[in-house]
Amino acid sequence: MARSAHPIEIITIAILLSIALVAAWKGLLDAKRYPNVPVAAESYVLPRGCKPADLLPAATVPERCAASRYRLRNATELGLITTGRQTRWYRVGDDAVLLYCFKFASDNCDVRNRVFGKFVRSFR
Repeated sequence: MARSAHPIEIITIAILLSIALVAAWKGLLDAKRYPNVPVAAESYVLPRGCKPADLLPAATVPERCAASRYRLRNATELGLITTGRQTRWYRVGDDAVLLYCFKFASDNCDVRNRVFGKFVRSFR
């Protein structure tokens, strides 16, 4: 004779299923949400006026190193989360760097976040 499910078992299964559905709906199971997954990219070319020492991890990056050609307009597709209107993701060397650039205070951009080694050289 088949055993019927106990009400506690049914409730437990319902709760676990609900959690899984909410996680999938919120995108928590989406691979795009992981910022440390490396991305194949062309070799980085220093923007004009940017020196190799400017690329070292620091609290600021010279604005001349935040070249528009290296702005990451598809940041969310790369697993990078934007946090505000004035912050933008850029590729600086092999890193993805979230910068807040303020033109009137100085020629530097504040580093709000950095994902080390986000970009790896593609072999084409």
